[in-house]
Amino acid sequence: MILLNGKNIADHKFKELPKFNLKNIDDNFISSDELCENRDGLLVMFICNHCPYVKAIVKNIAEDTNDLLKNLNISSVAINSNDPHYNQEDSFENMKKFAFDNQFSFSYLFDETQEIAKNFDAVCTPDFFLFIKNKANGKFILSHKGRLNNFVYTKSGKQSSDGEIIQRELYTIAEYLIGKSKNSLGCSIKWKE
Repeated sequence: MILLNGKNIADHKFKELPKFNLKNIDDNFISSDELCENRDGLLVMFICNHCPYVKAIVKNIAEDTNDLLKNLNISSVAINSNDPHYNQEDSFENMKKFAFDNQFSFSYLFDETQEIAKNFDAVCTPDFFLFIKNKANGKFILSHKGRLNNFVYTKSGKQSSDGEIIQRELYTIAEYLIGKSKNSLGCSIKWKE
């Protein structure tokens, strides 16, 4: 197992959402266009079943994707691009079990040819790409590339960098990008008279 850092948003060769049409765990094909229909954004997550870094945050993924859809009208999709010959745990059949066991409410797609992962410049699992709909032209633009939360990943699992506090980094950024950031709250500034 090797820990890799994903690429920075500025390092990606694309700005618009790369198109895809992949097989979902329900055996139907789902396209990027379908996932974006009537939505303000799309979160694309490259994950797999065997990765300890994914397993460490899988419950947070399920919770945050539900909240993104409910509160911000951002749909989510997970894509497994791993070669199941490398690890049988990443097979299509095991994807179905993994999604069921972790109560995924989003599509979990299999990138058998690995073409989509290459189109996204995905390099690790998990790898998160947040696209926000440009209201002027309707195109989904890469607006954030980064981690889900403030967990520090270790080979043995997860450790929080801030004690027990988990900062929902991606969710907070999505709120800001959609224009639903929270107003300041506190004491008033005491102005001179």
